[in-house]
Amino acid sequence: MNQRPTTALLTSLALTVTAFAGDNDKKTVVPVPDDSWQFKLASPGWLAGLEGDIGINGAISHADVDPGAIIRHIDMVASLRGEASKGRFGVTGDFLYLSLSDGVGTNTVVKKLDLQVDEIIGELGVRWRLIDSPRGSLDVTGGMRYINLHQQLVVQANAERIDEASTRLVDAVSDGLRTVLTSAGLRELIASEVATSIEAFDPNRPSTLPIAPLGGRLGDRARERIQEILEARRAELTAAVRAVQQSAGAARVQAQARLNEVRKEIGKAVANAVEDKLSTRVARTDDWFDPYVGLRARYNFNDRFYATVKGDVGGFGVGSDFAWQAEAALGCRLSERIFAEAGYRALGMDYDHDGLTYNVVTHGAQVTLGINF
Repeated sequence: MNQRPTTALLTSLALTVTAFAGDNDKKTVVPVPDDSWQFKLASPGWLAGLEGDIGINGAISHADVDPGAIIRHIDMVASLRGEASKGRFGVTGDFLYLSLSDGVGTNTVVKKLDLQVDEIIGELGVRWRLIDSPRGSLDVTGGMRYINLHQQLVVQANAERIDEASTRLVDAVSDGLRTVLTSAGLRELIASEVATSIEAFDPNRPSTLPIAPLGGRLGDRARERIQEILEARRAELTAAVRAVQQSAGAARVQAQARLNEVRKEIGKAVANAVEDKLSTRVARTDDWFDPYVGLRARYNFNDRFYATVKGDVGGFGVGSDFAWQAEAALGCRLSERIFAEAGYRALGMDYDHDGLTYNVVTHGAQVTLGINF
């Protein structure tokens, strides 16, 4: 995982601490902290994209979804951040809910794919102020982050295209039996006729959403079921083909009618099997907790403008194997109570448990509007 955001964060925090230390050397009066409770409530607007690997049971998909794609597919988003503090102690909270969906229509054996991703990220933590001066502050932070990820895939099979593909496949198989059709040749015929369904469930196919390849081996299982049917009816189909080859006149007409009937029966069985395998709904929900520790700093340029930077590392194998977060922003006091901030935020998680692989970095610009009271 890229560690540059973490390195940049630590560098920024070191510079901030140095600035605070220099400032404190010049001052002889230390302000007395306000012992009354103070509250802060804000709504961050995170325009984030996502990049990384998401997988189910070993089938991995690489996601590279830009902020524009996320915005286009948003069904609902809610974000809230709060803090209650008294003196050097504070309690912090952060909540993000994001619901995305997309429908992909095709003119293949798969009529439509409906994709849905719902994600909840919640944080509850505490902070202790190490440095507090008119120039700014430095806090140590710690807490727990909760992640809930729901993914769903609904597949609608295209009965008309499946019937057409099944008919072509059985015709090709019977034509091959007029000479010699090996098991390898049979697999090739199946692959050529159901290639569209295999492509639709390719685990490495880029997705329009940050979603795991929930279809997994769905296309492969359809192929396997088709081969089982054709292998089981091979002897019957072979006998019908040979009867046509070895007969003449009225007997040949009768043999051809029987061959057509066998083809139709096998084609129907294949079509039913493909439709049964492809028409499906696959969904799963995963959740975990990541403990974290970090630092947070603020530097006041003057009584209106300021800069903030914060970051944390966590997971430690409790939930994610490793997780990190970094955020920096420039802020402005619009009034005595109202403030606004614009900056950049990144959140990385490397989670691999219970069949789910979620090794992603979510990052992008963030605009925040809040109130102090």
